[in-house]
Amino acid sequence: MIVGAGSVVEGSHIGPNVSIGRDCALRFTRITDSVVLQGASLMGAGGLEWSLIGRFATIGPGTVRRRLVIGDHTRIELSA
Repeated sequence: MIVGAGSVVEGSHIGPNVSIGRDCALRFTRITDSVVLQGASLMGAGGLEWSLIGRFATIGPGTVRRRLVIGDHTRIELSA
């Protein structure tokens, strides 16, 4: 696991093979085998696996998503 400078991880499970860029916020999120680029925000996202989260993307609450590719500056909420 790699966590960039200025990033905040709170109440989250960060599994193996996760890289988090600088200035990211992960709160109440579960993520494995994924890359989170600079400035991304994940709030209540559960079960993210094998995913790429773009720069300054925002992901809202939801569960179990695999193989997501989220572009830069994108805002989404995951459904249950």
